[in-house]
Amino acid sequence: MPAAKSIKGKTIAILIADGVNDHLLNLTKHELEAHGADTRFVALQPGSITAAKRNSIAVDYAIHTVAQDAFDGLYIPGGKRSLQTLISQKEVLDFVCSMYSGGKHIAVDDEAMSLLEAACLNPKLSSLNHVELRTNGIFVHTNTIPAVKHFVKAIAADHPLPDNSFDKQLKDEPHYLVNK
Repeated sequence: MPAAKSIKGKTIAILIADGVNDHLLNLTKHELEAHGADTRFVALQPGSITAAKRNSIAVDYAIHTVAQDAFDGLYIPGGKRSLQTLISQKEVLDFVCSMYSGGKHIAVDDEAMSLLEAACLNPKLSSLNHVELRTNGIFVHTNTIPAVKHFVKAIAADHPLPDNSFDKQLKDEPHYLVNK
């Protein structure tokens, strides 16, 4: 019987800014690490950020210093203030879109879908249900732990993203919208 695949040794980027929802962030981070993943915080600037509950989180990478190739997946936690900051930055939108177009699976908290939609500007995205999104490598957290388990399985299996029109549109035409 072949050994079960795992995410041990895989590196997951966690995209954060001041005001990130630290409750969901911590639940997801711990679940990923419990499965053997190495998690790294990526933010706009080096140093640290302040989460919604005033906890300080040390940043591992400033977004302008790291490429999507350094990671096996991406998690985008919620937090209104964090998302407002991230969605307004072209380099963040480019990073998110490059992660997806590079075939990386992405997990987002429900409210973080707005960042994914802004990064990729795909009108189909908001009309897809959670199963259709998973088929396209996107895992939406409405109930954190089950969604994370789907995300873990996809990364462990090294499932390539399907070559369909949704994926092709993002690869061929990387779009982003900066809200000012």
